[in-house]
Amino acid sequence: MMNFRLFCAGLLVSATGWKAIYGLTSDQSALFTGSLLLMFGTVLMALACREAWRWKLPAVAIAVQFLLIPGLIGLLCRWRDTPGLTSLLTTVLHSLGQQAVVTDDNTLLVHFGENGIEFLPSPARMEVFITALMVCGWGSLAIFAPLRDRSPLLKALAVTLAYILVRLVLLIVFRSEMPPDGLETSIWFGLATMLPIVVFLPRHLEIHEIEPIRWNLLLQRLGMAFLLGGSWAVLMGWEDPGTVKQSRILFDDSHGEWEPTNTEFGPESFSQVASYSYGSMYELLSWHYPIRRHREGALTREALQDIDVLIVKTPTQALKIEEIDAIQQFVADGGGLFLIGDHTNLFGMTTYINPLATRFGILFRNDDTFSLSTEGPSIWRRHCWPDHPIAQAVGSFDFETSCTLQAPFWARAPIVGYGLGSEPGNYSRPGFFGNIHLDPGEDFGFFIQYATTSFGHGRVAAFSDSTTFSNFSLYFPGRREMVLASIEYLNRKNTILVNLPKVAAAFAFALCLLMAMNWPGVAPAASLLAVILGFGISGSFVNAQCRLSLPPAPESIRRIVFDNRYSRLEMPTALTLEDQMPHTAFDTFLVASQRMSLLPSVSSTALDDVRAGDVIVLTHLERPLAAKDKERLHQFLNAGGRLLVMDGMLHPGGATNSLLNEFGIQLSLTPRRSHARVVAPDEEPDTHESKPATPKKAEPATAGDGKRQLHAVSEPGKHGDVVKQADPTSTNDNPHDHAAPPLRDSVYGFTGLGLSVDGVLPVLFDPDGRVLFGVRDYGQGRIGVFAESASLAKSALGQRFQGEPNPAQREAHYTAYLILSKLLDDKDWQPENKSEEGIPHTRQEHEQR
Repeated sequence: MMNFRLFCAGLLVSATGWKAIYGLTSDQSALFTGSLLLMFGTVLMALACREAWRWKLPAVAIAVQFLLIPGLIGLLCRWRDTPGLTSLLTTVLHSLGQQAVVTDDNTLLVHFGENGIEFLPSPARMEVFITALMVCGWGSLAIFAPLRDRSPLLKALAVTLAYILVRLVLLIVFRSEMPPDGLETSIWFGLATMLPIVVFLPRHLEIHEIEPIRWNLLLQRLGMAFLLGGSWAVLMGWEDPGTVKQSRILFDDSHGEWEPTNTEFGPESFSQVASYSYGSMYELLSWHYPIRRHREGALTREALQDIDVLIVKTPTQALKIEEIDAIQQFVADGGGLFLIGDHTNLFGMTTYINPLATRFGILFRNDDTFSLSTEGPSIWRRHCWPDHPIAQAVGSFDFETSCTLQAPFWARAPIVGYGLGSEPGNYSRPGFFGNIHLDPGEDFGFFIQYATTSFGHGRVAAFSDSTTFSNFSLYFPGRREMVLASIEYLNRKNTILVNLPKVAAAFAFALCLLMAMNWPGVAPAASLLAVILGFGISGSFVNAQCRLSLPPAPESIRRIVFDNRYSRLEMPTALTLEDQMPHTAFDTFLVASQRMSLLPSVSSTALDDVRAGDVIVLTHLERPLAAKDKERLHQFLNAGGRLLVMDGMLHPGGATNSLLNEFGIQLSLTPRRSHARVVAPDEEPDTHESKPATPKKAEPATAGDGKRQLHAVSEPGKHGDVVKQADPTSTNDNPHDHAAPPLRDSVYGFTGLGLSVDGVLPVLFDPDGRVLFGVRDYGQGRIGVFAESASLAKSALGQRFQGEPNPAQREAHYTAYLILSKLLDDKDWQPENKSEEGIPHTRQEHEQR
């Protein structure tokens, strides 16, 4: 005899644990909380069982829940509307005296006197995830436990469906009296409102005694269990490897001017058009594949000849029916189609792309998404297995402005967003975004953000966030990998057996499931292990068979890698319009390096995969490098690599000098000179106190302790000579002193300290005579050290997606370009407009001025 109510309580608690771990209401996995709930749920289930089954059935139930979660997520990310349920709820509310109507978008509008709420009865609000996992636990009893009678399970299912309806009605009736925020997304609220169901379930469940094991029956049972797990893994994860084609790409630029591919993105390309462009993506693809643009004319069958992959992105003009027919035939014949859309029907993109997408069963929705945790852009991390080949290659992805996708059940979803809120577009607000806040009439939970499907011999991929591939976003983690993985996936022609493995797996799974229900109670622990073993072996085979190989960067392309293992480094990918920008965020500097024809990336393994000619950036070192990484760094420099070390008075890295001292370089604190303007006799001073000097030229970007005017020097002599710190008040013209001449009409005093670089050949210094940036040769390579990191942070350079920068931000960009060119031993970079005020300049130019 089993205490069925207590067992079901344990199932509900463990299901809530899985809900926390898989992030149904949070884009960050609550691993600790979820694990505690799983343990507590297992204990409750164990207490409900007799001694012979005490730990066997709880283990079976937990494992079955885990194995079925990928399929459950695949169901929930597609199941959005409940039209029949909405009509039923309206009838029930009317019988209770409540005024309720159904709107066009299947939302309930409920009136409470003069007040009212919009309420969407979505699967997430019905707690379908928790309920389904509880039912999965009952299924494990039906399969693995020798039940005398299974009818109580059917009764329990009927009670559960009725309880969900009653719970939903109560939630609607009392919604206006409940807290407005955070209620429906709380795992604790969901658990608390679902636990009362156990009171209405059958009290006990009768289980036979364990029968003696018959070896022939045991072997059959284990084989069936192994096949059951293996077929489920194939059903969830199989993707036809296909036949690789010639990788010829056509990039459509003929249906609108948004995100063009032919816009330059260089050091002087400051404009919104240059930022919101696909020029960098086109260049990236050109490094690896034959590619061309389609700028004019219709996409006819003739235009699609000798093409393997067609990219249609962000159309702002309608595609003709003839073009859609030609593209559909192109895919059916074995072509690959990459569709890229964006949020809230921006510029009509959804309206124009859906007539093409729906030919393949995919629909871009007119919504935007946000994280339920932060109410900002969502974050995706690979957490289901076995998974799609594209998901394997990418691993993680930070979205910016995604919509959601509707896809049929036969389509695959490489990226299912979790912990998301979805809201319809608001066309009275900038960018058409809503209030980025979950309201009762909006949906949340799992959503498809990337979908793929087969059509004939070809393939289609649909992605929901075009902004992430723009010039200013392409090289943040996951973006470059996403582009290349998508092309590699689409550059394959389906074989004639494209769906045969899944059909065979579905048949085998159904057959094994029926057989298992007729053999209950035979070695449940061994059977469970056989299921897990079959799932693991088949899943590993599926992942290996479908894995994509991404092409490496060409040897001719110089890379710059920003380390985030030892460095204090922020690389925010979200688009913000805040005036206060952090001094430790270097995302705009990453984009500035991209403008200098470098291939940037952020990596925790920057020292593991390096090559001569690359650049490694270490910023505000938080701890000393491990011995093996120091050795790799020396080898890297000896082979011709470049190292840029940045630090500053804001958040200084305590381990920076421990690294630099090995190369004879030191960051030292130096008195910082302040200067005040001398008042001429014919001027009327505002006060009797000296005022901060007004620079004659535009200053660079703000650092943490004031503004610095940076001066560049042209250095004779060998790189790496130890430089003696010059007297700040000296006017000696000896170039080896590298001291800034005093500001005209100024007097000086010493206030505070600043970092200065010793042991390098100076390149940049400030009016105080402090060396802010210098270089030193080491082996065949070079080390550059910058002591004013805030001058290259977002606070100085501005937003990476902005249009025209102000003079200070432009000067900060010029400083970044000069530092990179000097580090790489390129010709010193000079701006096109030499008459600009405040830009870095050589010592000779400074003296002439």
